[in-house]
Amino acid sequence: MPGSEATRGERGSGPPTWSASRAAATTDLAAPSGIHWSDVPNSLWAHTAIDFVGAANDWIRDRKATEDGTYAFEPDRLESRELFARALVRAFGSNLE
Repeated sequence: MPGSEATRGERGSGPPTWSASRAAATTDLAAPSGIHWSDVPNSLWAHTAIDFVGAANDWIRDRKATEDGTYAFEPDRLESRELFARALVRAFGSNLE
């Protein structure tokens, strides 16, 4: 493709490429988070990612913890406009239009 060299950037620039060994190494980061979901089974393919993002960002935890200390993730539940707007502001900042 003509001109593609200009849009790719320099060799070695940008984020490192994905690899299975790097992904396995990051699973240890999510383990000590203390965040436990009531409706995200350990067998779910995105379990580690959900734990990692939930521990690092409170905007993913829309609801308060239940009495047993777990949070409801509820990925298929429709959000109210209020909760959706709050999550956007928490994720991307309050300077959005």
